[in-house]
Amino acid sequence: MPIRDITIGLGQGASLNQFFNVSGLHFYPDHLVNPYTQQWTLGLEHEIAKGWIVSADYVGSHAVKLERPDDLNAPSILVRTAQGQTRSVAAANATRPVQPSGACSTTSVTFNTASGNCFNNYRQILAIVNLGSGYYDGLQFKLNKHFSNHFSMLLSYTYSHAIDTVEPDAANQNANDWNLLGADEKATSILDQRHRAALTGWYTMPWGFTFSANATLGSGFPYLVTTGTDNNGDGTNSDRPVINGAVIPRNFGRGTPIYDAGVALRKTIRITEHLRTELGAEAFNVFNHSNFYGRNGTFGNNATPPATFGAPIGGIVNTGPGRQMQFSARLVF
Repeated sequence: MPIRDITIGLGQGASLNQFFNVSGLHFYPDHLVNPYTQQWTLGLEHEIAKGWIVSADYVGSHAVKLERPDDLNAPSILVRTAQGQTRSVAAANATRPVQPSGACSTTSVTFNTASGNCFNNYRQILAIVNLGSGYYDGLQFKLNKHFSNHFSMLLSYTYSHAIDTVEPDAANQNANDWNLLGADEKATSILDQRHRAALTGWYTMPWGFTFSANATLGSGFPYLVTTGTDNNGDGTNSDRPVINGAVIPRNFGRGTPIYDAGVALRKTIRITEHLRTELGAEAFNVFNHSNFYGRNGTFGNNATPPATFGAPIGGIVNTGPGRQMQFSARLVF
């Protein structure tokens, strides 16, 4: 059988033992448990002048037992302290608890005496396990002008920091080293936006017109930086580069600021006592600013990255929409 990777379920040790020695894995959980989150909040609100409300709110949370993939048959740890250090796949496979080789061994594989065949040739033996955790701290300040004299406004600023050991909603969750899933993978979340400010306002104009505007400005999002090669020979290209003698944290890169502005104009026309029409015109991303979310995180194995490192990645998922116009008409009766 060729060398191959497999994904297994939990609590199936008796069945899997006919293919490989389950007890040889680093560990093998019997079952999954439900992740849970602890959350705490504190808020203060005060009216500083008639119709003007200022508030401050803090939110903290700690999520534990998040689901993440893990290679239960990972090779030994390769400590890297300089760029370019590598280990061959063959050398890495030789250190796996269940070695992917064609030879039969009572210590590394269950031997089927009835057929005289060996069923061992597995490399990565992947499973979903409860080894992830996440943390969030957010502090938001708001200034709210209640609707009076035809005017209303909301100004808010949020400082927050999201930290985790795995991104449950992201596609690629391979670790730099499958043996180190705790502190070594704990870093800023890819969803972290450290600073975010938003301003929204409405003004009622003569002749039934209502004008509104909104603007948001936020920090750039992090992105994962990797060498683009399999340095430790574990079968995945998720290895992160070494900078200043140590492997860098997850999501080491940081994108450019994100901002957007939009305006809208609406008019209500009464046709009869019970029938009216509402007309609207809206513009999104008025300044046609390019907001990029996905970036090229391939640093390479050299001391300096290539020119393409950090460049935006195209596609609807990685870029925000450009300027858009929308017109609407609605009958209300």
